[in-house]
Amino acid sequence: MSQMNLPFKLEVPRKCDLCEQFQTQVIYDAVVKHSGGAWAWMCQSCWEQHALWKRLGTGIGQKYIKNAHGMWEKVPYVHASKGN
Repeated sequence: MSQMNLPFKLEVPRKCDLCEQFQTQVIYDAVVKHSGGAWAWMCQSCWEQHALWKRLGTGIGQKYIKNAHGMWEKVPYVHASKGN
């Protein structure tokens, strides 16, 4: 059985941990550069500027979008093959 990205209720902070702007549609849970491995909830702008990696995956970071029903959905990511 394959794992599906079903909508779920996720306790997401109302503000980005870095810039403290309110988030309504997209948020990332990712490792912050130069933080010694600390994770933070980030808005799109802060993720682009401060995320350690600019990709998604287990142990790297997750992206969530809010659907029309107000539930957060984890955005699926594609594993990049080596050499590409």
